[in-house]
Amino acid sequence: MEGNTSSAKLISIIVPTYNMEKYLSYCLDTLVVGERYRELVEVIVVNDGSRDGSLGIANRYAEKYSDVFRVIDKENGNYGSCINAALPVVRGKYVKVLDADDSFDKEAFERMIEKLGEVDVDLFVTDYMVVNEKREPQYRYVYGYPSDRVLSVYELFGYKTFMRGFHMHGVTYRRQMLIDMKYRQTEGMSYTDTEWCYYPISEVETVYYAGDIVVYQYMLGREGQTMSGEVLARQVGQTIRLLYNMIDYLPRVEGNPRREYFWSRVEELADYIYYPSLVERKLLDEEGLRKFDEELRGKNEEVYEMMNRRKVKRGVNYYYIREWRKRGRFRLPVWVRMALWAVRQYNEVKNLINKLKA
Repeated sequence: MEGNTSSAKLISIIVPTYNMEKYLSYCLDTLVVGERYRELVEVIVVNDGSRDGSLGIANRYAEKYSDVFRVIDKENGNYGSCINAALPVVRGKYVKVLDADDSFDKEAFERMIEKLGEVDVDLFVTDYMVVNEKREPQYRYVYGYPSDRVLSVYELFGYKTFMRGFHMHGVTYRRQMLIDMKYRQTEGMSYTDTEWCYYPISEVETVYYAGDIVVYQYMLGREGQTMSGEVLARQVGQTIRLLYNMIDYLPRVEGNPRREYFWSRVEELADYIYYPSLVERKLLDEEGLRKFDEELRGKNEEVYEMMNRRKVKRGVNYYYIREWRKRGRFRLPVWVRMALWAVRQYNEVKNLINKLKA
């Protein structure tokens, strides 16, 4: 590992990196803050066995800004292994993850550093901006919690965005909390950023939402991205494995006041398999989906039954999985197709308005 390893920091940023030379310099540039903040920030770039120039780029930043940047060079082990390699050595009071093809708004990041120095919480939440490959703002994801005051995690239960779940782009954790719970992510598979917003929530007690700070710039739509339809279809087995791991965790939160949150995240991830397979016809074929459906029933009957109550879209009262299971085939009624079209039009208009505001 290269870089200075002596002093404590306020925040550590972990940047998992695999063949990201096209984006990495831009990403790391946005982490080079002003002199008054530099001693508070640590950036750990984890090179996950890249075959391009990513390691060289990371090392140049570690040489130029040795008080900020450190590099871990390791064999390829996928996303979770990068988090697991960095967490034992980070020195910040808080920890945040930044994907190498994404970036921070530097001015917002400096404001976030100031705010982190004023609070003492388990989870610090900020909105994030979705951008295209040209870094043009598309829309802002707004959590909408009571802002600028410390909340207990229980105070958030009544907010719909809480039950929809956190995204990794908006969360920053207290490092000691992760250490105390011996947090580790699953290695050797994609999409484990979902775990980053799942298991740690079982330990969160206090939350601060900085509603006026938009730090994370999430780039959506680049070729080869894990969230692209082609990659999702190719790696659906990993999504299913991730879902089963999350289901295995559910007994551990029985009696926990946060239980509803964990069940909602399981339901959401299962829907990521059913919806594109049934409605969009582009993930699992009929045989593959029936096999998954049977496996899910054997895995957890309660989760299986929960999916019968899943609507095809929020606000469209058609229980599409239940109808498919009952009829043995799937065909959306005309009124449902029209309702889904109306929802898409509404969302496009809303995103356009958010883009103009951004």
